[in-house]
Amino acid sequence: MNVSILQNGAQEKQFGSTSTKYYPCAIHDGEDDLDSLADIVASQSTISKAECYGVIMALTKTIGESLANRRI
Repeated sequence: MNVSILQNGAQEKQFGSTSTKYYPCAIHDGEDDLDSLADIVASQSTISKAECYGVIMALTKTIGESLANRRI
């Protein structure tokens, strides 16, 4: 994963010294679709690509439902 570090423009004082905050920021470097993710998971486990795909699809639906119900 590529990560860039961004400096926050604001500085804050802590205990008499000035500190600068830095925040990691993900860098876009291509895409993976559900099919390629299923391939990756299947290659690292003992279950088939089709089974991995089914689990990923169920997970995306479950995450959506949880967010809709305000559960994080």
